[in-house]
Amino acid sequence: MEDVLIDIEQWLRAGVSWAGPALAIGALLESLVLVGAVVPATPVLVAIGGVMAAGHAPPTLLAWAAAGAFAGNWTSYELGAAARRRNLRLPSRLGDQVGQVTESLFARCGPGAIIVGRFMGPAASVAPFAAGWGAMRRSRFLLANAATCILWPSVMASLGYFG
Repeated sequence: MEDVLIDIEQWLRAGVSWAGPALAIGALLESLVLVGAVVPATPVLVAIGGVMAAGHAPPTLLAWAAAGAFAGNWTSYELGAAARRRNLRLPSRLGDQVGQVTESLFARCGPGAIIVGRFMGPAASVAPFAAGWGAMRRSRFLLANAATCILWPSVMASLGYFG
């Protein structure tokens, strides 16, 4: 991990002007349903927090991460909503049970499920899709998405900053 931190620090010291957009793309990819399971941006945020503690990275990088995550979550939500409109189902009877559980989860927990899901590893990319598929109102989703996308990069970077 220390080698990664040193590489990121050297990269930022070199004045890489596209560090913010690159972080936004990474966060967007991590937030996309299924893609997020193989593209981890969270460890990069933790490392950037350490680089920020050393004074070699601007806090504005967190805004780039938030913007990318917001776009990725919204895309996943819309994909879930489109799947619901097209009446796409998971195979077998299990699919019907999963659909009922998903609708029930978002009816009971609403935005809280999105916020908690963001911090649950691979669930971070699945929760927005499930919210769309589970018919969560778009306005509620967007509010939870905005809150989550502000919290997530700040919390992850603080682990590196104070860790």
